[in-house]
Amino acid sequence: MSFDKLQKAPRGRPRSVSRSEIVAAASRLARDGGLSSVTLRAVGEALGVSSMTIHRTVGGSESLRSSLVSEWVGLALADTQWPEDDWRALVEVFALRLRDLLFEHPFVLEAHRQSALDGPGAEALVRNIVASLEAAGLTEEQAVWGYAAVHDFVTGYVAVALGRAAAASPRSAEPRGTAALFNEYRGSSARFGGGITVLTEGLAALMKSNQHQ
Repeated sequence: MSFDKLQKAPRGRPRSVSRSEIVAAASRLARDGGLSSVTLRAVGEALGVSSMTIHRTVGGSESLRSSLVSEWVGLALADTQWPEDDWRALVEVFALRLRDLLFEHPFVLEAHRQSALDGPGAEALVRNIVASLEAAGLTEEQAVWGYAAVHDFVTGYVAVALGRAAAASPRSAEPRGTAALFNEYRGSSARFGGGITVLTEGLAALMKSNQHQ
């Protein structure tokens, strides 16, 4: 027997994965275990590739998480018909869409606690809302704070609802994903709608006050 012939079969190129496959796998991990569960190793194992393969496509873990959040923010904005020439309708749609996004994907709220949400069209939407409030009669400063008040109400509302839901969840051997809380605690629409009405009525009153100055 010739040992010269005992050669290992040539190793093939490592399987590549697309950015969309990576984001989809990261989304599943985040929905079940929160943003901290989204690591290069975990995503690689979910897709059957090495963590280095994931790194080559999206960068490090922080970049991976940013890509995940940006993807969902961008999708939420793109799927929404934003009212024009109606500041009140624009504010209401923004509040509802942000609420739904954070309830459906709690890991987005988790990321938002650390930094501003980023995604395709996010900055343009904020500027559009502020400009709409200015055009309706607020000063630039009032418009910025008006947007911030609505934004903070929505994020606070969702944070409290999810926190109470998690505290009320029965403990079991199998951990429940945070996404499972969505259908259980989305229903208090009267309280949410009432809060948005108070905010928009306050903005309208401020606009009216500015007209008489």
